[in-house]
Amino acid sequence: MKHFTHEQMFRGKPITAEITVTDCGVQVGLYGGDKPHIGAVGVADPAGKITVTQFEGHKEGGLCQHWCEELFKAVNCPVVVSAGIHYDNASKKEILQVVEISNVLLEMGTSKLQSV
Repeated sequence: MKHFTHEQMFRGKPITAEITVTDCGVQVGLYGGDKPHIGAVGVADPAGKITVTQFEGHKEGGLCQHWCEELFKAVNCPVVVSAGIHYDNASKKEILQVVEISNVLLEMGTSKLQSV
């Protein structure tokens, strides 16, 4: 089993992607900001079918969907992503910046997974 972490700062607080590679899949925790939490969970099954559960009042479902899609393409095995990033009073522009940061973390993670 391999485990690695990538982190980017935003508003002085980290957004973190913790990635664990098991013998039969990849598990990701994507969290950060003022209140790291679990707002949504995405699962890519062994065939690549993706299911996302987003908890009421949260907006991380899109992140989970995107991460599952991209990671499954990279590793062709089951993927589980839980995400929860919250910054108090974030503007729409700042939310877009958080999404961009998560994309950078995804690229870093995908690159690392392909080298494992």
